[in-house]
Amino acid sequence: MLSGPEPSPESDPLRTARGHENLRLKKGGTVSGFEYLFTFYGLLLGLAVANVATGFADMWRGRDDISPGWTTPLLGLFILLAAAQQWVSYWMAREGLTMEPSTLLISMAVAFPYIFVSTGMFPRQSDKWRSLDDYYSAHSRVLMGALALPALASLVYNVVLQGAPDIRDAVTATIRIGIPAGLMLTRRPLLHRAGLCLLCGLMLYKIFGT
Repeated sequence: MLSGPEPSPESDPLRTARGHENLRLKKGGTVSGFEYLFTFYGLLLGLAVANVATGFADMWRGRDDISPGWTTPLLGLFILLAAAQQWVSYWMAREGLTMEPSTLLISMAVAFPYIFVSTGMFPRQSDKWRSLDDYYSAHSRVLMGALALPALASLVYNVVLQGAPDIRDAVTATIRIGIPAGLMLTRRPLLHRAGLCLLCGLMLYKIFGT
C-alpha cells in the first residue's frame, strides 16, 4: 500500500482516509494532517535510502577485500526505487490522506521492512565473506520475507477497508508479493537476480505509469 494513490496494495492504503485536519503549531502556524504524516513517513523512508547509500559507499571502499557481486546492488536499487515510488504515491494521494492512527500504523508497517532490509543486506565490517553474493545467499530467505511484508500489509489494509482490488491492482500485488515469496524457496543466484530485476521494473512502472 503505502505505495500510492492507485488502488493497488502497495499503492495507497491511505487513499481511503478523508479530510485534512489541521494541527496547530506552537507559534500559531498550521500544518495539515497530510503534511504531518508525510514528514513522518518521509523520515522513515529516508532512513532506508540513507542505509543503502552508506552501504554502497562501504561496498565501493571495500571492493578489493570483498567482491560486490550483482545481487546486493540489485537489492539496493530496488529499495531506492521502492522508496521513490512510495513518495510519489503519497504525493498523488495527498487530497485523501490525513493523520489518523490507522494511517500512521500502516505507514510504519510498510516502511519498517525497508529499513530492516536496507540495514541487513550488508554484512558487518567485522564479518568475513568472499563476496556480497555469498552473504546475500546465506540470508536471502529473511531478506526476501521482509521484502514481501510492505506489499502484504498494504494489500490487507486496502482489502479490509475497500474490498477486493481491481484486476490491475491484483496483478501488481501478486507480482510484488509473489516474487519475494518465491525467491524464499530457492538460493539460486540467477533466479534472485532475475527476480530483483523484475521488481525494479515493476517499481519503475508504478512510478511513471500512475
